Amino acid sequence: MNIINFISDCYANELKIALDENIKRQTWQEVKNLSTEINRHCGYINLLSRKYFIQWLNLVCNINITDTNNIIDYITIWEFINGNAINVNNNRLVLIPTETQDRVSISIPQEWLKIPEWVGSYYVIVGVNLEENYLDFWGYINYDNLQENGETDNLNHTVNLPYECLETDLNLMALEYEYSWENIPQVSPLKCLSPQIQKNLITELENSFFPRLSLDFSDWLSLVSIADARYKLYSHRQSISLGDLLKNKTENILRKGWQSLQDFIKDNFETDFDLKMSPAFRSISPQEGLNVLVKNDNYGQILEILNTIPNWQIRENLQQEFIRVLVDLINNTNDEEILWSSVFALESLQANHSLCSKGYGKLINFDEENKNYCLLINILPRNFGQISIFVRVSVLSNEDNLPESLSLKILDENEDLFQAIISEKGDNTIQYKFWADEGETFKIQVSCNNNYIEDTFKV
Repeated sequence: MNIINFISDCYANELKIALDENIKRQTWQEVKNLSTEINRHCGYINLLSRKYFIQWLNLVCNINITDTNNIIDYITIWEFINGNAINVNNNRLVLIPTETQDRVSISIPQEWLKIPEWVGSYYVIVGVNLEENYLDFWGYINYDNLQENGETDNLNHTVNLPYECLETDLNLMALEYEYSWENIPQVSPLKCLSPQIQKNLITELENSFFPRLSLDFSDWLSLVSIADARYKLYSHRQSISLGDLLKNKTENILRKGWQSLQDFIKDNFETDFDLKMSPAFRSISPQEGLNVLVKNDNYGQILEILNTIPNWQIRENLQQEFIRVLVDLINNTNDEEILWSSVFALESLQANHSLCSKGYGKLINFDEENKNYCLLINILPRNFGQISIFVRVSVLSNEDNLPESLSLKILDENEDLFQAIISEKGDNTIQYKFWADEGETFKIQVSCNNNYIEDTFKV
């Protein structure tokens, strides 16, 4: 991190730090996989506050705190709760960022006062002003004074503290460190939840808009305090149900930045861009092509003809023959190449056919000359609850290529690598086709230059 840039046009005891643009960009990359825009913003201001406060502590207290925890430990908290804790020797500081500009009161989630592993010796309030690009540390308060002066809001499960109760000179807290900070308070233990109860609560909450307000609060405290349960709840809420998509229930995938493929292509692709699977076979007529498909004995020719169908002008009476043959191929093939080439050919002839796939797209950006690329997914139901899946990463223009070494990875429900496709020089698309059984979960991850985006899907 860069040297702290203190802002000098403030009162003597006021701590105000300018935000560095590179740190802001890096921080956004680290939190962008939170499930909603609100949650991503919460994670963003928390991680910014954390990075700068740790650097300030190291500077003024002459200590060497390193943030050794995995970012996912914080992400699973910020999915639900504002705030984060920093352990310093046997003490704990809790940071509560706020974007409120009027210094009247501060709302502190009760989790930070009731979960034994989270409760702090001190609570530091951080004003975040992204418009004017600075952090303004309002002040701090110890646990006992917070309990004494705060007013409990039992509806929102927060403690609301008047601003005037804060000690506004953080240098005093640094000075107190030399004489030993107050110990972490001892609070009542939480009730135990059996693995089955944890599982039931996670299922109950996975689609809730306000999970921390949807349970008896004592159950919520116990559940969210368990790192493994919190991660499972986070993962469940991240996942997109393919079954829901096949039923046209699209709220969840749209909330995560995806669009229907038709809308996505219309909004983002250049008009002359050709999103075909492979080079077309143009040297024979539609009737000759139909004969090859009916004969069904030359794999290479069949693929070429299937990929050519969207470019042919086919007479209406012949279209029905093609549709009949394509439906037969889709229903009877076990070959993923033949399957998806047949599906896209069918979609070009009859877009509302029951065997057409559901497709979605989203923009991805790795700050590679500020270029956008896209992640596309098509799904098709098969027999016995299976779903066929076709994933592509593509450019948006004929003039562009993918960055070299961009990777498309498919991870299984245990986060183990199932398949990886790496782009090479000159590639404009990389893709992978596979199928999954009902009940399985998988993750699609696209990475480039140490940045990545990912989405989790369940069948």
